[in-house]
Amino acid sequence: MSIGISPYAAQTFSGEYVDAIEPKAETLKIIDLAVGLASGKRFNGQTHHQGRWVTYPIAAHATRGSIEIERVKPALCDRYPKLPLAFLLHEGDEGIVFPDIISPAGRALNKIAGRDIVTQFKNQHQREWHRKVGLPWPLPVEMADAIEHMDLTLLATEARDLKGNPPWAKDLPAPLHTPTVPISERAAAFVFLSRLIELTEGEIQAEAWEAHAQLTSETTRVAGDIVAHERALRLA
Repeated sequence: MSIGISPYAAQTFSGEYVDAIEPKAETLKIIDLAVGLASGKRFNGQTHHQGRWVTYPIAAHATRGSIEIERVKPALCDRYPKLPLAFLLHEGDEGIVFPDIISPAGRALNKIAGRDIVTQFKNQHQREWHRKVGLPWPLPVEMADAIEHMDLTLLATEARDLKGNPPWAKDLPAPLHTPTVPISERAAAFVFLSRLIELTEGEIQAEAWEAHAQLTSETTRVAGDIVAHERALRLA
């Protein structure tokens, strides 16, 4: 590890270093979160839809829940205007240093450690994301409860649509009527950033716009590379 860089720090898409043990809001970048949540998959990618293997990005889960919570809890969103934003970022701990630690793995890690280390790590990273975007930490109980319920509702919905409605899902809240629609990583990053732009202002909104523009430029460049590659193959 280079001098001055923590051995617990992970380098991100933007080139920033985020410390796994002592994260700081100043090192957290919106583009890194969008890339991380779009790359990370619900259920670790062990999912299928209509008989074929598909994956569902965490960014899509977060975006959908942010929209749904505004639809089903309008009075609560009036009382807590930042509730949709809080849901959008509720998986922030999974975006950069840590992946989506599925429940069985989390229980196993906690058993090995002899204490709840998973929640400890998650909270440290969530706290810094909240500090970056101006959300309170911890959240008011009403907000936290609403986020947890929507998260479980989406879990039930995704289990129905992407896991074949397994037995463990029977104890979850009723799923949404609308199905879970598979979406590509890049599209998930775009919709996540678009929702973040909609819900923020000032520096955070500007950073989200910049991230959106950068990924758009990346998409154009990659598309150009593919066209050039195919042209070269035809000429070979």
